[in-house]
Amino acid sequence: MAHTLLEEDEDGTEIEVTPHHLGAEGPRVQNEDAMETSLISHTLDLAALPPLTGRQKAELAALAALAESDIDTSNIPPLPDEAWTNAVRGRFYKPRKTSTTVRLDADVLAWLRSHGRGYQTRLNAISAAKCWRR
Repeated sequence: MAHTLLEEDEDGTEIEVTPHHLGAEGPRVQNEDAMETSLISHTLDLAALPPLTGRQKAELAALAALAESDIDTSNIPPLPDEAWTNAVRGRFYKPRKTSTTVRLDADVLAWLRSHGRGYQTRLNAISAAKCWRR
């Protein structure tokens, strides 16, 4: 079942927008002199993303309106239960660190350092545990 939304183009013309799958290989263009397509590469500054166009917003809205049962997952093979036995949540998550200056009592710093290398990591773990324990 295809879902469509009507959107106004830049010139005011109403166009139909249907969600579609964009391949991982990115946009392709047809070369007029040859029958093959060539890959176009773009560099994107993630800190300064361009605003979404009206067409992109309409496509995202159409995708969000899809019921889960309308999403075709037939090309995704199911994972066997064994695939989940060694799964770890957040394995590839690495929080962003910020450099700062902290004043600690000398005995607290001595205790942190007395446990070997990694006293800053230890201080962070103790602080995080206290923060998220609420």
